[in-house]
Amino acid sequence: MSSARKLQLILCLSRMTVSAAFLLFSGTLASAGGKETDGSNAPSADNPGSALVLPMAPKDPAKDLNDLYDRLAKATNAADADVIKSQIREHWNVSGSPTIDLLLSRDAQAAMTKDTALRRRLLDAAIHLAPAFSESWNRRAELDYSDQQFGAAMADLGHVLSLEPRQFDALEGLATLMKEIGRNDLALKAFRQLKTIDPTSATIKTQIEDLAKKVEGQPI
Repeated sequence: MSSARKLQLILCLSRMTVSAAFLLFSGTLASAGGKETDGSNAPSADNPGSALVLPMAPKDPAKDLNDLYDRLAKATNAADADVIKSQIREHWNVSGSPTIDLLLSRDAQAAMTKDTALRRRLLDAAIHLAPAFSESWNRRAELDYSDQQFGAAMADLGHVLSLEPRQFDALEGLATLMKEIGRNDLALKAFRQLKTIDPTSATIKTQIEDLAKKVEGQPI
């Protein structure tokens, strides 16, 4: 191949490379809405790398909740655990449905005025519309317990824990209820499970010690 021919081939390949890079860059602009930049975000000595703005990763509520449970299980004091539990409860209250959110908001108002009949209607409606949302079941279990409907409370707590086995408020409610009806063996099992989720609670530790003496006897 002659030198002139080699030079022509190199120039042709260079033009193809530039064209490909331009098409790639154009595609990037198009995917971003086709907007051109005025150069204000161009990299500079004072603002290095500012031309490339990466989108924020979408939040993953399930992962965030799992991370909070992991932090709770590793908490070393009750004060830190209480903060984490408050954050977990915020997740529990997110239904993803404006209708359910409205029903639970009205339930909270009815609870303040002690209107139990209205609360039951609101919670029944919420459970009917979104049976996979555990917080509605949990609130109705609390209402059942306050009305001394222990059988209904146990059933509703069972629904809560089938949907979210780590729901520590429901698990503590079930443990307390089992103890009140004389099922110390089941109460002990529930408190021990609760301790794996929330290891810092002195109350849970005391409950386990007292129940273990009744169920398993004094250690020899």
